[in-house]
Parts: sequence; structure tokens; C-alpha cells
Amino acid sequence: MRILLSAILLVVILLNTGCRNIDGFEQHLRDAIAIYKERKVLYSAVTDGKSESIFSQLIVSEIALLPLARFYDQRAIPFIDKGIPIVKNDFVSMEGNRGFEYPFTPALPMTKTMEDDAQAILDTLLSVDKQNLMSVAQASFIALNEIHQLEEDSQVYFPMTKHLLESLGFGSLHGIYYQCQSEGDTLTLARDFAKLQLLAIKFGKPISLDKRANVLHQEGVGILVNDLPDIPFLDEYIQFQFEDNGQFSMCF
Repeated sequence: MRILLSAILLVVILLNTGCRNIDGFEQHLRDAIAIYKERKVLYSAVTDGKSESIFSQLIVSEIALLPLARFYDQRAIPFIDKGIPIVKNDFVSMEGNRGFEYPFTPALPMTKTMEDDAQAILDTLLSVDKQNLMSVAQASFIALNEIHQLEEDSQVYFPMTKHLLESLGFGSLHGIYYQCQSEGDTLTLARDFAKLQLLAIKFGKPISLDKRANVLHQEGVGILVNDLPDIPFLDEYIQFQFEDNGQFSMCF
């Protein structure tokens, strides 16, 4: 029933918006697919093909998400037309990645204990109040810092795990601003966007992908670490804390 209702809603939105491209979610995925296809070839040459399955999985996953991304883009258009860039401004350019040849420090092997520790950090997100964007942003901030600390202590990398946490926090934090700008009208879309990203963290198995990449990280190959763009969530969250002083509490 939910799938049917979503399909009907998508048709209505497309009819009302004319199926415009807002350079948002869908374009981000298409840019990612292009980067992954390029890097798949480059890394394959230096890993004897061992890296190909990682990029194949990423490409298939991104392609599968394209219809859903278009759906969210179209839902955002009425707000974008009012000057509220929800979804559109919740992604950073894939061109912000470090680059294939960026210097890379080899990692140590990722142990089962390290995986379990990372999963325990992600599991804290399961209990977050998904209706409260501030709670989601705060939980993302804490989890991301803990993953950073785990990386430093263990001398391993969790690039995909961090990328998804950054994206979740980034969109949720922006959603607070949008909520104030729209007098609450964007709240449903922002919540749905956060829930979608929480599902990606829960079912996308980013730690498993990072574990596979770790085999190559040990060989000095910066796969994923050098291919995912930096999302400035931590800096924006800290800035938000300085700016807040209660002025946004009226929007919750």
C-alpha cells in the first residue's frame, strides 16, 4: 500500500512540477556513478582487478536509487521555488574528493573487534528520535566523532561509514534551518530525507564495505578514502551551536 501511495504521489508531483532537474539528489548520484566508473578502471590497474567488485557494488546501488532520488528532488521543487533549497543544497559535489593519486598512509588490518566497535556506534542511531531533526543531527555528530576516534586509535579507515554519517547529519542540520525558513512546511520532507539516510546506514552495510576496502588500504591503496567528497557537517554543526542561543528552538 505504501509503495502504491508513493507511486501516486510521485505522478502528482511530476505533473505539477514538469519533471524539472534541480541539480540535487539525482544529479549527485549520476555524478557519483561517473566517478566510480572512472575510478573502477584506475584502481583495477593497480590492484590486479581486486577493487572492481567494490565499485561494481557502488554503481549498482546508485543506479537503483535514481528513481527514489528523482522523487525527492521533485518533492523539493515547491520549496526551492520559494528560495528554500531543501535537498538541492544537502549534497556536496563529487568533485570534492581527494583524487586517485592523493598520498595515502597504509592501514592496519581491520579486526572483528574494530568492526563490532564501529557497529555499536552506528547502533546508537537506532534509538534516535527520527521526528526531531536536532536529535538526529546531534546523534550524527557524536557518532561521527566516535568513528574518527576509532580510526585514530586503530589505524584503520571507515570512509563509507563516515560518509553516510556526514550526509545524515548534514541534511538533518540543514533541515532545522529550512524548518524555520518555511514556518514548518518543509518538516515532513526533511524528516523523510533523514529517515531514508538512516535506512541507508542500517541496511547499506557501510562497515562491511569498509572492511573489504581495508584489504587494499593495507597495501597502500586509498580506495573510498580518496574517492568520497568531504562533507563539512562537523564544522557546520559546531557553527550552529555558536549561532543558536535559542533562536532555533522556536522552530522545533
